Amino acid sequence: MHFLLCISLLFFKFLNGQPINQNICPAGLISKPDDERWPLIPQKFEIMGELVLNDGALEITQIFSYNRDTVYLTINGVVFKHYYDFSTNEYLTISTFIYEGLAVPLCARVPITNQFPTSNISSTILKPSILLGYDRNNMVNNEFATRYDGETIINGLPVSIFRSCFYVSDIQVTVNATYYFTNPWKFQSYLGQNKSLLLQIDVLSETGSGEKLNYIYNIVRYLPNPSSDQERQLLETPAGVFCLNRTNTKNLPKNFPLRMSINTETSIIQTNNTSIYSDYQLVDEQLDFVRIDYYSHDRHSRDIFDYSTGLYYKYLPQIQQCIVSNLSAEVGISTTDQNRTYVRMKTITELLLLDNITQYHYTGIKNCHDRVQCDVWIGQKSVNNITEQFEWYWAREFDGNQLEEVLPIKLYITITPENIIQRYTVET
Repeated sequence: MHFLLCISLLFFKFLNGQPINQNICPAGLISKPDDERWPLIPQKFEIMGELVLNDGALEITQIFSYNRDTVYLTINGVVFKHYYDFSTNEYLTISTFIYEGLAVPLCARVPITNQFPTSNISSTILKPSILLGYDRNNMVNNEFATRYDGETIINGLPVSIFRSCFYVSDIQVTVNATYYFTNPWKFQSYLGQNKSLLLQIDVLSETGSGEKLNYIYNIVRYLPNPSSDQERQLLETPAGVFCLNRTNTKNLPKNFPLRMSINTETSIIQTNNTSIYSDYQLVDEQLDFVRIDYYSHDRHSRDIFDYSTGLYYKYLPQIQQCIVSNLSAEVGISTTDQNRTYVRMKTITELLLLDNITQYHYTGIKNCHDRVQCDVWIGQKSVNNITEQFEWYWAREFDGNQLEEVLPIKLYITITPENIIQRYTVET
């Protein structure tokens, strides 16, 4: 028993309570300070490359920021997107499947807890950010340090070599990493004068249970401090993706006038058909009155809903005919008040599909028209096996200038009844 204990102590040391595998790091952890030649790794960067394993390779991209990062993995041509948000403590994974020729995104949400590992992308393969000195929460890892280990030539480029040995607690793995940066005094990269370009990271790791893994990151693109627009586009989830139970980080607009007019153009895309029509809507909550003019390639009609009298007028200008009937619950909301049942007008909030029935969450800022940026929310509800999804675009900025009030500018509606996908586009 004492012999076995001695053998185990030969291979493991405990430093600050962390078991360090001496098979991987014979001299123990490399401690601060970093070598003065080690390039500064900013708190915002984009890195793209090839991850080479013993049994194959895959493409990887990481976009890293203060409290969020995104990892794209491309395996056999299929892209898997992983989103980590430490401000809301959520992990989202997005993939896509093809149904009847249409791409249908799928999103799964997992809360980030102390028991949920965020340092790895698969098994014990580490994110690039972990290998570059950041911890599982995208904070600077004060236990990470590097040492200069000489120079070499890679693909004709003068390269400085650095090494690091460190422990990753959330997946309990000891890591020995070797880094290859261009020598900034002998080669000027596209990053500018005196800037080192990361070319490669060689990784050898082992878990406490003895599982060993070695892999290589061949870096194709390394971009420190991307612009705010670049960063935002890459960190935010794609358009049209709803993630159930995702935390909403920005409230929907609520203050609407009692009288509103909207011009819209609607595209209806079904699995085997597409149609387009436009309409003009006038909504007046004070007068309990709605007017809708419909225009399509084969018809023009005007519908007037007078909720104060309970009457519905349909005017057909081609034959100059007006049909009058009672309002039905299909064009309003059936309400009972003092033993009287009537159809009330939907509020503007309800007409814009912003009611509390639909769960919305904010997805970020996206370009929605030429020189126009929009705040985007996406919502979804399911009733009787029919799923309805609503994606709202509200203009917030035009030509770089902030608007005093956000304006509804575009709505995408996707309806999935009985395995049929219908998509509507409404532009105001």
